[in-house]
Amino acid sequence: MNTYFKMSLMALMAIFILAGCGDNDETSDPPEDETSENEESGGDNGASENEDGMSEEEGNSENGTSEEGGDSSEDHSYAFTNFELEVDYSDQSFEADYEKEDDGTEAELNDEMNDKDLSGDEAMNELAPVFDEFTFDQETADEDVIQEVLDGFSLDDNYEEFELDVTFEDGTEKEYQKE
Repeated sequence: MNTYFKMSLMALMAIFILAGCGDNDETSDPPEDETSENEESGGDNGASENEDGMSEEEGNSENGTSEEGGDSSEDHSYAFTNFELEVDYSDQSFEADYEKEDDGTEAELNDEMNDKDLSGDEAMNELAPVFDEFTFDQETADEDVIQEVLDGFSLDDNYEEFELDVTFEDGTEKEYQKE
């Protein structure tokens, strides 16, 4: 009886452990330590640690370094709180989703052209450098927003359909479509 109890307890613990490792697209936090080349060259040879205990050098190798002159704000505040992009080509598609909520950030990236299907922190690590370079806001002309997004993600102009839904920081919702 004692052996049966121990085996049952071990099986129950294994179930809880496996359930805790589920597929989740929520990020722990957007990558916070993407230093620009100017900041990187000015100090400890990349040996200082950020809040997560990760050295700047590790953060840069994992997240990539933003281009010189790019604004890499500490909290990764973007002009938008929601970004849903879908670009369809004849035989492939590109999708990027980002949502900043009170209880965290969710991110997903599905890039069929480059065989990437990422969620959570992995997706955010790919999206953050692109988002950091965006300069558009709710007043920017639709054509300019579409071109900036295509350029930011290095997407071809020969798409069949482009659809972008953005909710800006002030709550303004805009939809950009082009076929």
